[in-house]
Amino acid sequence: MIDRLLASESGVVITGLDEGKRFSDVMKRYDSDDRVVNLVDQLSIEELVFVLKQGRRFFGTDTAVTHL
Repeated sequence: MIDRLLASESGVVITGLDEGKRFSDVMKRYDSDDRVVNLVDQLSIEELVFVLKQGRRFFGTDTAVTHL
């Protein structure tokens, strides 16, 4: 999905909690790409709401964030 969004000239912001360190491998692939912003484990709920309001699309699982 990230590659498809980047191909359409969109930027990508990745958020969430990385308790199982599942994002580390994904983020290694995009470390040098300025269009991919890693905010994993960095946002409060208020900050996350602000980031979501700035975006045009949201992709996620059925969690509380999806319902914000």
